[in-house]
Amino acid sequence: MIAEIHNKVSSSCSNLTERSEDALTGYFFGCMRYIPFDKGLKEVLLQCIRPSELSKYIEPLKVFEWSDKIEFWKRIKVENKSTEIDVYLDLEDILIGIEVKYLSGLSSEDDVDNSNGNNQISYNQLSREARALSQIGNNKSKLLILLADELSCTKIYQSVQMRNIINGVELGYISWQEVLMVLSNLDNLTQYEQVIINDIILLLEKKGFRRFVNFDTDVNVDKNNYWSFTGRINIKFDFKTEKKVRKGEYYEFG
Repeated sequence: MIAEIHNKVSSSCSNLTERSEDALTGYFFGCMRYIPFDKGLKEVLLQCIRPSELSKYIEPLKVFEWSDKIEFWKRIKVENKSTEIDVYLDLEDILIGIEVKYLSGLSSEDDVDNSNGNNQISYNQLSREARALSQIGNNKSKLLILLADELSCTKIYQSVQMRNIINGVELGYISWQEVLMVLSNLDNLTQYEQVIINDIILLLEKKGFRRFVNFDTDVNVDKNNYWSFTGRINIKFDFKTEKKVRKGEYYEFG
């Protein structure tokens, strides 16, 4: 991770690229497990999960050491087929599955809609993972979370929320942009824990997940008015964002 942060790993490398979701999964959760659950990941889940009412499953958790409660790329057999969940957490009375995306969408989509009460089987990736979660953990609560870029995150969630994912499994989502903001505001960390968090922050910034917050100018504009400029004007605008605008696109600030 350190090598990638400092541009020592080429983005064209065949076994480790900036677009690798597996690498991002390992970097983020691999580092977070070195920090007590209640000081790190619990805060991320509590503050970032959407819909926000799903935080009711996170709030009661009393976990400290949790490195033995996390599995990466767990395979669960469902209907004679193996389904892989990127991150699997077995915590107290709840199972949490996390599907991690970087720039891609779901690996499979379909048009199955069970909102009218039929029982068609969806092969949507999240539906398959939900069925896998539903078959293990006995009477534990089940929570499936999509972790992705905020634009694709909302789009994917809205495309599946009206479907019958599976009875007994709650579906939520978390955006990388919100994760980065929460990590930047964590407190009560030891010096060692802060070093870990700082490295994760640098990685997520390098991946392009810093959200535009505001920009500074030396011109005072009343909130009910606006400025238009003509001719040559020397005013410095400092846009606090590292977002790159592709040709033919633009940002609008309101």
